[in-house]
Amino acid sequence: MMAHGSAATNQSPSPRERTRQLPTALALAHTLARQLISQRDPRSMAQLVVDGLINTFHYDHAAFLRFDEERKILRVEAEAGRMTRILPGVGFEMPLSAGVIGNTVRTGQSYLTLDTASDPFFMWPASGPPARSELCVVVRSPSRILGVLDLMSFEPGFYNDTDQVLVEILAGHLGMAIEYALLNNTLEERVATRTAELRTLVEISSELLAAGRLDHVTEILLSYVPRMLPWAGQSVILLHDPMANGLRPVTGLGWEVSRLQPPLAPVDRGIVGRVFQKGQPLLCSDRSAAAPLLEELSSQERAAFLALLGDALPATLACVPLQIEQSMIGVLLVSGVRPAPDLDESLAPLLTLGNLVALSIEHLRLLEREKVQRESALTLLHLSSIVASSLSLDEVQERVVELAQSQFSAQAVWLYLYDADRKLLMLASSRGLPTASLTELPLHPADGIAGRVFSGAHHSVYA
Repeated sequence: MMAHGSAATNQSPSPRERTRQLPTALALAHTLARQLISQRDPRSMAQLVVDGLINTFHYDHAAFLRFDEERKILRVEAEAGRMTRILPGVGFEMPLSAGVIGNTVRTGQSYLTLDTASDPFFMWPASGPPARSELCVVVRSPSRILGVLDLMSFEPGFYNDTDQVLVEILAGHLGMAIEYALLNNTLEERVATRTAELRTLVEISSELLAAGRLDHVTEILLSYVPRMLPWAGQSVILLHDPMANGLRPVTGLGWEVSRLQPPLAPVDRGIVGRVFQKGQPLLCSDRSAAAPLLEELSSQERAAFLALLGDALPATLACVPLQIEQSMIGVLLVSGVRPAPDLDESLAPLLTLGNLVALSIEHLRLLEREKVQRESALTLLHLSSIVASSLSLDEVQERVVELAQSQFSAQAVWLYLYDADRKLLMLASSRGLPTASLTELPLHPADGIAGRVFSGAHHSVYA
């Protein structure tokens, strides 16, 4: 469907007009369709079309203007013809509300004005003599308007129905080609991104194999966060402390972990608590989405969490759970000072990093457990050797205390033996801190750690 501007008197066909016949138009459309297939850049595609129109039909001007839906503007991306000497040229931008071109995009219909002097929509952006006729056709994909093809002539009544049919055919070809190129480029970008992520994961794995301590592992992983998530600014790993039943930050990148006072986040409320409790990731690209979760915290907890974030909610916030099988061990929290362009695209690499963190921590814990078990076995063997080679109880006691302090890097070790007559634990040997006031220990469970351990026949660890 075509909207018309003011009417013009018909003129006798000129030789140039006689060449503008449908067969010629279809031949041009066929040629351009084959050429568009080989192009990857939308601007190059548009330039092919406008050059084809000018070279075949000698129009005064042909241009493609790309529609920027977000900014609501039209921008010249390709043009040809003798009017290019006086028009602003490629890169010129105009608002959606202006001119025949703006009206075409707003209505989504082709527009032909035979005499611009009386057309209410016509706008001339140059200082020289204005165009006297204009044909504007929408370039669209199946889902959106991509832009317009705009033809102008210094002659009134220059364009006719044949021109409209031709340009609409070419606009259809151009729209499909641009949409295909955009989809293909997006797919290639995603493939390139995923390939880079896989290479990064290989690098991370290589470095993790050489790391033997928890702080080294977490620092390595956090150093890769900005490489996998370009929007990321700061990140922190919080691990579950089962004795305190809280989430304790162990390593931060760009955040001062020491600023978190108290040094624990709750496990059942707030941003990190909800993620830990439910085992589901949380992605916030809007501060208003995260604000209600902060309200679940006490004033002290909220102040502590905001202190960790730099005293304000960031533009982007993402938190993923760290878990081994069904066991939650902590969370990975990442923030960005600018909004993430596509936060959902960040979920896969975030979860991958979270899994790497959890697996690496579990691997270290297993290694540490194996090390402790191995050292404990060696200690028992050593102790058995001492007992077998000693001739006195005093020597055995002294060697046991010495071995315990060395084995566990203890500041002080006390060995107590039970005195059945006095029903007390009596200090038999010690190393380290002064023991003048610790020569006797009561056995009642309420009267001290040693009494509870002795009475209950089990060990106890206090941190």
